[in-house]
Amino acid sequence: QLKLANKDGEKFTVTVKDNTGSTLFQEAFQDKVFDKKFLFENLTEQGTLTIIVKAAKDNATQTFEVNAVTRVVQDVVINRL
Repeated sequence: QLKLANKDGEKFTVTVKDNTGSTLFQEAFQDKVFDKKFLFENLTEQGTLTIIVKAAKDNATQTFEVNAVTRVVQDVVINRL
């Protein structure tokens, strides 16, 4: 989930890349209050997702790194005979 305050409503771009540098998501927004949830179901490798927020007006960039970890949990029930 990514939440941003953009009080002036200026245009910005959000880009999400995987650990190989491939772009998974890219879109431009002008929301004053930005709140978006990202769900990537088919990530095959564990690693780092990079979220890049770039302002269109002054070309300022903020980069966030998120560790992506996939875990499998098996639920086992043992009944006594």
